[in-house]
Parts: sequence; structure tokens; C-alpha cells
Amino acid sequence: MTNKLVPIQELEWYSNLVEECRAIIVETRFNSAMELLRGKWELGKRITEEELEFERAGYGEKIIETLAKDLGISAVHLWKCIQFYKKFPKERFDYVISELPEGKNLTWYKIYSQYLPKHKEEIEKEKEREELQQNCPHSVLRCVQCKKEFNFEELVKWIREQEKNL
Repeated sequence: MTNKLVPIQELEWYSNLVEECRAIIVETRFNSAMELLRGKWELGKRITEEELEFERAGYGEKIIETLAKDLGISAVHLWKCIQFYKKFPKERFDYVISELPEGKNLTWYKIYSQYLPKHKEEIEKEKEREELQQNCPHSVLRCVQCKKEFNFEELVKWIREQEKNL
């Protein structure tokens, strides 16, 4: 007579362990995302509180570049933090979250891309990319995975074949 082991995934205690671990992971990710947003908002708030001092000292916008360099982050990123606070100048960060339609399902990317104005450097980079694409003499596209090259007509044909197979 041989003892047959039941797959561990079928054991109730193991299923409970998996669910509890998943809950910990989800909660931790959520909390870290909220703390990241809180930190960016607080950073913007603190710098905004000193803007009058920047002007009095005659530094103006140059101080943002200097401060960003001293903090080890990009000036655009710092500018976005300031814009985040200016867009939502509430007494507390919790009030900001309650005001947004996403509520606690908010990410820095969503704030950055949907709620804040673009920085002049971002606008310039987009224009450069568009000009490069318009002036590029190449009509070849390359697959990132297999590195196969397609011209536009071949790509359209391939896409149509894929759609037929669905």
C-alpha cells in the first residue's frame, strides 16, 4: 500500500495561505503607490511654499533646475511635482485623493499624463520625434522579438492574415 500525496494546491490551509499572501501583496502595492503620490504632492507643496523667496532672491525658474540637480532628479520631474500640488492645492493629500474620479485607483502615470500640463521640454521632444518620423526615408519596420523586417505593404498583409486566423 502506497501513500498517495494530494497536490498541495488542493489543501485548504495552503489555499488560505496563497489568498492571504496575495492580499498582502495587493495591499503593499497599493500603499506604496499612495505613498509615492503623497511624496510627490508634498514635494510640490514644499517647493511652492518657497516660490516667493525664489522671486525675491532673483532666481526665478532657474532655482528649479538647481534644486532638481541637487536632489538628483530631473527638472521636468520636479516641475511635475510642483504642478501636481498647484493643480490640487488642498490642505491635506487625502482630500486630493477624494476629489479625483479614480479615487484610490490612481497612479503617478495617470496624474502625469492626464491631469498635468506638459513641460516645454516634453513638447520639444515630441516635436523632434514627429519631425524625425516625417523626414525618415526608411519604410521598414522591425519586429522587436524576432528582428524580422517588414515594409508597410508586407506588414498590412501579415496583419490581415493574423485577423483571418482569429
